[in-house]
Amino acid sequence: MINKLEVLPQMSIAEVETKFNILFPFLTIEFFRNGESIEGNYRWKTIKDYGRKKIQESFSIEPQMTVQEMEAMFWEKLGLQVAVFRKVGKSILETSFTSGWTLEHQNTKGSELQSAFTSGH
Repeated sequence: MINKLEVLPQMSIAEVETKFNILFPFLTIEFFRNGESIEGNYRWKTIKDYGRKKIQESFSIEPQMTVQEMEAMFWEKLGLQVAVFRKVGKSILETSFTSGWTLEHQNTKGSELQSAFTSGH
């Protein structure tokens, strides 16, 4: 079981999304370019293809980071805009109101909501 995610400029967007989801199964990460979500086959391009920084640095995403810290890290190190969402049933909720929570706490809340959601039906 991995307990952190090393983000490297040569990784594809899809690879980061998949590894993020393994680390935080009740969260999802979305990448944006010019305010538009990067979707479909475009997700197979590398981070360095989308990043706005001339010199891009790798970094680690760890459970004790807040959503806010992680989003800032993507921007500062890579020049990439990202957002984290929490999964609830078949829906995803934006975490902007709880961006001060750690990723681990967000994921735990997602797990609790999922349990409540599935046991209530």
